[in-house]
Amino acid sequence: MVLAGGGRKNRGGRPSCGASADEVRRLRAEGLSWRRIGRTLGIGSATAMRLCRLASVPKASQNPQGCRLSDADGIQDHPFEEASIKELFPPSPSPGGRDAVQESAPPAQPTRRPSTSLEAQVQRFADLLVTEYADRIEQRPKAFKSRVLALIRLRLPPYPRLSGRPQQLRITRAAEMHANQRREVALGVRKQISSIPIAQCCIPGFDKIRSDYVRRAEIDRLRDAVYARRRNRDRRRRPNRQMN
Repeated sequence: MVLAGGGRKNRGGRPSCGASADEVRRLRAEGLSWRRIGRTLGIGSATAMRLCRLASVPKASQNPQGCRLSDADGIQDHPFEEASIKELFPPSPSPGGRDAVQESAPPAQPTRRPSTSLEAQVQRFADLLVTEYADRIEQRPKAFKSRVLALIRLRLPPYPRLSGRPQQLRITRAAEMHANQRREVALGVRKQISSIPIAQCCIPGFDKIRSDYVRRAEIDRLRDAVYARRRNRDRRRRPNRQMN
């Protein structure tokens, strides 16, 4: 379209390529690669493949029988191979013939286990406990039930959160060594509890401390932490007592 000023109107979009499908097919027949064809004609390799593919598709005016592309019998003269045509457009099976498609059986449903109610599962679990721990239930039924409920509470979400600060590993190790020494004193193997080996194992850099005052302060701080750990453990184990 020519404007009044003599210029041409810009239609917008990408300009059309000047290569034709015949040139692409001729160069392809000579054995050139798609990239080489694109460089020769000044187009991209994808454009060259698209032009060759569009040139191979027959137009509606070139089909005298007026058949559609979905019919495999009407495009036997197509430049594609016959095997590819049959793969793309398989012939419709004749009713009652050898090529008749059998009705596909419905897919087998996966076998599902019979669902049991939660009440039945709990009842089965309770019967197992009564059978396995009959003697403990007869002696202390309330304590046994409390223990079972506490274990279930630990194994099912929401899980209980530990209160207080996280325990330090060195305090735990010192408490274990202190308990072992107390056990040895009770058995008569040891005369008294010694804090020096516990401090050497559980206080970092204890052997490098030269001041006796600082060494004694570190030992007292570790001993207080061990005693506090023992008191908390005994408080959790003994039942709650009401103040008179």
